[in-house]
Amino acid sequence: MHDQPLVSIIIPTYNRAHLIGETLDSVLAQTYTNWECIVVDDGSTDGTDELLDTYVEKDSRFQYHHRPKNRQKGANACRNYGFELSKGKYIQWLDSDDILGKAKLESQLSLFNKEASNNLAICRWSTFTVSIDKSKFSNDSNLYKSHEGIESFLKALSNSEGYLPPLAYLMSSKLARDAGKWNESLIINQDGDFFIRVLCKCGKILYSEEAQVFYRVGNSLKTSEFSSKDKAVAAVESWKMIIRDLSPVERYLFRGVLFTNLKNLKSNLLKKHPEIISQNNLLFKSYSTKRFKTLALVSGIILY
Repeated sequence: MHDQPLVSIIIPTYNRAHLIGETLDSVLAQTYTNWECIVVDDGSTDGTDELLDTYVEKDSRFQYHHRPKNRQKGANACRNYGFELSKGKYIQWLDSDDILGKAKLESQLSLFNKEASNNLAICRWSTFTVSIDKSKFSNDSNLYKSHEGIESFLKALSNSEGYLPPLAYLMSSKLARDAGKWNESLIINQDGDFFIRVLCKCGKILYSEEAQVFYRVGNSLKTSEFSSKDKAVAAVESWKMIIRDLSPVERYLFRGVLFTNLKNLKSNLLKKHPEIISQNNLLFKSYSTKRFKTLALVSGIILY
């Protein structure tokens, strides 16, 4: 299928030797075959080297790299380095413990066809802990459809989970470049920051009914969990940064998504770190009324 566009699958990894094999097998199982899979290791010490060597030897489409020592440690630096190495027209971001459905690439690529390069493909996603066999997909008819512009997509997203995991998307490398690099200073909410910038640059949202992905939960290595107070504080600061970097028009456009995510953040903080809420009282109190959600985001006063 070398007459078909190349897809670059970019996977950062760190000590996932017990999980990444299942992820790579889901790449091998793709019905679309013109891909390169770039795995960037963040310094694993668990035998990931040996495992990846077997995949590289088995299939030349796999590449295994180590994060250069002069690059900052972290998954975002690995993603940026993988993107720099990539040659694909399209980019599939994938974590080293998640799984792609067999038709994921083929069905989403078919949507682009002659469409503009700033469009973005989405698909359904399901969570799993050990096996994908018991996964159940939500049937959100407002979210899971094509959207002519991002406004209707953002409204549906804010009324749903407020979130789609990175592997549910497929984008052109041009759109990824236009959005800017993954922020290597963030230790949490990296995907929230990156994909809000992607959505600011994208055109239509293209939905594939056939594509599906599986997002692993209950894994103690998931960086999205508040495993420490530092991460909880960093999550709050990341949303402040996101809001600060949006223009007034963008703040208004994303108001529902921001409201939903900050409401969820507050709920999570109440369980372990309620003091962080009081330390950021203006931020969280501001989102308690729809009036402020609509008006204050435009002025940006939640930052002060």
